[in-house]
Amino acid sequence: WAMVRHKHRFLIVQVWSRKAQSTWTDKVIFQALQQSLKSVFGDFGTGSAAAALSVKCFDFNSGLCVVRVGIRSVREVWASLSLLNKIGDEPVACRVLRSAGSARTCKPAAVKLLGKALSRRDGMSEEETGAVLDEFTSSFAAFEG
Repeated sequence: WAMVRHKHRFLIVQVWSRKAQSTWTDKVIFQALQQSLKSVFGDFGTGSAAAALSVKCFDFNSGLCVVRVGIRSVREVWASLSLLNKIGDEPVACRVLRSAGSARTCKPAAVKLLGKALSRRDGMSEEETGAVLDEFTSSFAAFEG
């Protein structure tokens, strides 16, 4: 038997809410995504997507997050993200901005989108923007293989 490499896709997702949620973490986003998967596709859909599903990083300043998903479940997860309307008690809207085949190709696109989102924000200094970009970039080092 030959070893088979599990293939993944990385989805860059924008999460909008009325107010910034500094209490949201990768885990909170992941749980909300799992609930959305379950409500849309049931137990079977959740189980088939859950094996390779993970939220890799989330920046609450911009609402940008990176979701890793198995290649066979991309459409289901994308649909669940689009239909996700609540995280905790806060109403939200999610939009998939980009899909990438590897962390290496996802990183530049995510950093570029994060920079654009932060530049649109009022009241954020250049130093704060740089610090957020550095933190987001360093979070890629943990899963970038």
